Amino acid sequence: MQAPVDRFDGIDAFVATAKAGSFTAAAQLLGLTPSGVAKSVTRLEARAGIKLLHRTTRRLILTPEGDAYLAACTRAIVELEAAESALAPQDWVPQGRIHLGLPGAFGRRHVLPGLLEMAARYDKLDLTVSFTERTMDLVQEGYDLSLRIGELKDDADLVAKRLGTQRLVICAAPAYLERHGPIHTPDELGQRDCITGPRGPRIRGRRMMSGQTAGA
Repeated sequence: MQAPVDRFDGIDAFVATAKAGSFTAAAQLLGLTPSGVAKSVTRLEARAGIKLLHRTTRRLILTPEGDAYLAACTRAIVELEAAESALAPQDWVPQGRIHLGLPGAFGRRHVLPGLLEMAARYDKLDLTVSFTERTMDLVQEGYDLSLRIGELKDDADLVAKRLGTQRLVICAAPAYLERHGPIHTPDELGQRDCITGPRGPRIRGRRMMSGQTAGA
């Protein structure tokens, strides 16, 4: 028996790509990865039996059929959003179980207070929070949502959004500098007494990413 066809699969990806001009820009808008967006558009073209985008090394260009399809999809999305807004229950509250993964120090200081406030407000919301710095497979380990600091690999199974940038700086206590003298060059750090954290890539800023497992 042939599986039913999802007629809406790939439409959001196509509309976002056509308006943004690239898979990468569309991925940032949708919270997906570029490869995930590209695959969704390719599946849509295969299902529709038409070419919607001309792909070049420098940019994406709508075909005449793609231009007409974009206009039709945009009208349909506007109507669907209006219908959903009209039918949405006004008394709906967040509920259910959510497993979250957070980096230790950052999560406890900046995220946990908001989660505790949310849990107190919505008694039907069951939050399970794990604090860890290690690299993990969110899907395999059963996480629904995770906040990570660092580079996110291009994974079609993840829906991710950049939240901000954390910059690493080197600091010294005034008492230390008064006792041992100022530090003039980075090479001097190798000869000084230092307290360091986990070793990681030497980059000027680390991106904070919120990763979420994508539906099948």
